[in-house]
Amino acid sequence: MRIRFAIFLFIAFFAANLSSIAETKTSNSIASASTNPAAALTEPSPDIPDKDTLDIAGDWKLTYGYGVGFPLISPQTQPVHFDVTGPGTHGGVKFKGHYTDGHPGNFVGETLYNGRGVQVVQMTLTCEPLRYIEVLCGKHVKDKAKVWVMGAWANVGNAAGGVPDGGSGYLANFEMIKIIKAVAPPKPK
Repeated sequence: MRIRFAIFLFIAFFAANLSSIAETKTSNSIASASTNPAAALTEPSPDIPDKDTLDIAGDWKLTYGYGVGFPLISPQTQPVHFDVTGPGTHGGVKFKGHYTDGHPGNFVGETLYNGRGVQVVQMTLTCEPLRYIEVLCGKHVKDKAKVWVMGAWANVGNAAGGVPDGGSGYLANFEMIKIIKAVAPPKPK
């Protein structure tokens, strides 16, 4: 009975806060969205331009951290390449990719963006026949100096190979920085 009452109180509290969020002015909700995730559910203000461009196609440096937090703990960098395969379901694009240094595995992913905030990147790495699966999810960081995605990754863990209950999986942070190739200026005639 106590559990049902606690669930009822939680739902009632959530519903009351959701209705007050909907009544909040958009400008106040945008300012508080970073401290109050529910405030991000309100409509964006038409007065504030909200254009985020992320070109996922091309070569990237994917740096895995081996702990939770930034700066990355025990970072290891792998070069990857992504190609766009078509439009995404939420304003972004679908893509596929692979390591360019010979590591096995293939990426499949999508950028999610619906005209507000920043683009979110989600992708899965699978490596057969090793039955390895890894999931990465991050956000595009608006930075004039570099094209950058930061987020978290998790995997299925190590193969059972002698471990009684198999692998335990892993969770840590990652970042990706796009490799921008310099273009030589045209030679004077």
